[in-house]
Amino acid sequence: MTTSPAAASRVATRLRLPARVRPVATPALLFLLAAWWFLDGISQPGVQTDEGVTLVVIHRSLPDLLRLWHGNDATLVPYYLLAKTARRLAITSRLPLSDLTVIRSLSAVAMALACAILYALVRRRADARVALAATVALIFMPGTLRWAQQARPYSLMVLASAASWLMWDKARDEGGWRSRLLYATTVVFGSVIHLFLLLQFAVQFAVALVHDRLENGVLSRRFTAARNIAGPLALAAVVAAYPVVHMLQRGHGVPSHTAIPFSHLTATALQTITSREGPQQVGPFVVVLVLAGLATLVQRRSRHAVTFPLWLTLSFALQSAAAYLQPGTLRLRYWMALSSPLGLLVGIGVYGLASFACWALSNTVLRGVSRGQVEWLRTAFAAAAVASLVALTLPTNTYVRSPAGHGTVADTRGVFDLLRSTPQNPLLLVDNRFNIFAFAGYGVKYVYDNPYSLVQPDSAYAWSYPRSPGALRRALAGHVFVVLARIPKPPAVTGTIQRVQGELVRAGYALVRTQQRGPWAVLLYRRG
Repeated sequence: MTTSPAAASRVATRLRLPARVRPVATPALLFLLAAWWFLDGISQPGVQTDEGVTLVVIHRSLPDLLRLWHGNDATLVPYYLLAKTARRLAITSRLPLSDLTVIRSLSAVAMALACAILYALVRRRADARVALAATVALIFMPGTLRWAQQARPYSLMVLASAASWLMWDKARDEGGWRSRLLYATTVVFGSVIHLFLLLQFAVQFAVALVHDRLENGVLSRRFTAARNIAGPLALAAVVAAYPVVHMLQRGHGVPSHTAIPFSHLTATALQTITSREGPQQVGPFVVVLVLAGLATLVQRRSRHAVTFPLWLTLSFALQSAAAYLQPGTLRLRYWMALSSPLGLLVGIGVYGLASFACWALSNTVLRGVSRGQVEWLRTAFAAAAVASLVALTLPTNTYVRSPAGHGTVADTRGVFDLLRSTPQNPLLLVDNRFNIFAFAGYGVKYVYDNPYSLVQPDSAYAWSYPRSPGALRRALAGHVFVVLARIPKPPAVTGTIQRVQGELVRAGYALVRTQQRGPWAVLLYRRG
């Protein structure tokens, strides 16, 4: 039985998506794919030091959390408020999830939204298949997975960057008040979620100027694109002026005196985004595809083709300058905003290499093939390249999901077995101010790092700060069990450990047993 062309047309019309749904169908499917990929196994990796700080902070009362606005963690207060809100919503909804899983899920959803937005942005300026390749590349980069599963603000940073560039693209071309207002909103959000995104907004204005020049061959007197961008940037500057200036003055985080060698900056930044740790390094493959993407855009010589390379190269140049001028304050995780243009250029590079391969074959062994066959072959080559990239990243992505996948300072699982065996909440003391927060996700009620430095919920600091030995003895008096843990290192007993042991003895505690759990020496004290 055959179907008439008219009947087939009617069936196709019925199967077509509504006009309003069609533009968002593919981004929605990509969002669901990314969300599944990022949420799968999200509770497996151990608590990384900075994640522990997040968990400690969100258990503060709202007034105590807002005290951080006057300390050196002021830059993270907007993120902490979002994380605390997510935890409160999870509790209200009675979701059977730990606090760590809830806060990590906030990052996962933000990164999935960033991937969908990247597709929408590339689709505006390139072929849908290029947009799909770019988005899949971003989803499966191991660095993307790592930060999508961390209770820190770097996924929100990627989201703010991608959203601002999409709204920038619309405001630049359309110039309507709605597009400008949406662009200004994304700029404000990005400014308060992470100060390093201010560099991206400077790049956006510069690219708008370049757009004007390419539009007319000479610099236009009207500056149409630049004017469309300058207004929203000015509005955002007025709205975000106070929080940004305040955070610039206050927010320095934990001081670091380690300079990043400038000669290794590019390689390390790329590694952070593509494969920071694990058995498989995909950086070189990504570099080849990025260079192929840049070459493809240069070859096209389109006025729009300059946008994507400048997004990456100018942003990279400004962040490199910041790293060179202030090496002690830069963290390479701040480079995560560059993951979107990297994924974008990877997608363009995939199709650029596929086009070159098709051109070479059609002029040699495949002479006389039709244009449709060449197009099919180009799509097949591009799909094979994307599949190869995904396959290369799978071992590293598997590692990222493992208990050690987020770069925990030390394996603490053995210690938790002992903590769980105590009949009451223990008081934990650790001989390292950074390691203490690795225990924050495991129900330890109070955490100290040495007898002179305590974490207090009513202070203006998320990290520890000095207190007197007498205050420690008063705190110890109300507990039955105390667990003292440290990383073994020569000498076998450090000065800090000796001081803590002395304070415990003076507070009426006796050593019950000593155990070795992985890299930790665990000393269990009981009162009397």
